[in-house]
Amino acid sequence: MENNTEPEIKIRRYGSNHEFKTSISDSFRISSDAYIFECQILDEVDYKDLAYDYTFSFGSGNFEFIKDNQLAFTPDYTGVNVFNIKVTDVYGAESFANASIFVFDNLPPVAKLSITEKENYYEFDASESFDPDKNYGGYIIQYKLTINGTQPIYRKEPIINFQGLFIDNPTVVKLAVQDNDSAWSEEINQILYP
Repeated sequence: MENNTEPEIKIRRYGSNHEFKTSISDSFRISSDAYIFECQILDEVDYKDLAYDYTFSFGSGNFEFIKDNQLAFTPDYTGVNVFNIKVTDVYGAESFANASIFVFDNLPPVAKLSITEKENYYEFDASESFDPDKNYGGYIIQYKLTINGTQPIYRKEPIINFQGLFIDNPTVVKLAVQDNDSAWSEEINQILYP
């Protein structure tokens, strides 16, 4: 068609309030189902008559339209994925949007422990423990405290008060924390001396 103009495609992460762009860079945790793009396509023909193609310059994965303007990207592995989304109208005019998506796996949480001796008990405070991927939805769900190798104490709250007798021997206190992806931190330990 003589007066046909190329379609225009712009993208953004689904659910964001960022403006649509022809190029985006973002990150995504692989344990999530898929990275969802929201597409904005401008063309004088019905966009249902448009053809779509996806080309990787680095990385690999699958694409699927889940709604009229939503495209799901499911990566094959962690690392950088760089690809183009091409839209072509019925007259052969085309345009591109490109994306660079860094895909990462869950980062295990980090346990931190401070111990305070109170009048009749010890306060074990793990509130400084953290999940390094908290910006991507990670958080601590459980604290595991073990005293002298006994049965572990599991709690949802970071402060554990313990009344016990620590008589003549040093007491080994161990802490591990679990994140919402079921990953446990490395176990740390502190020794209480009589």
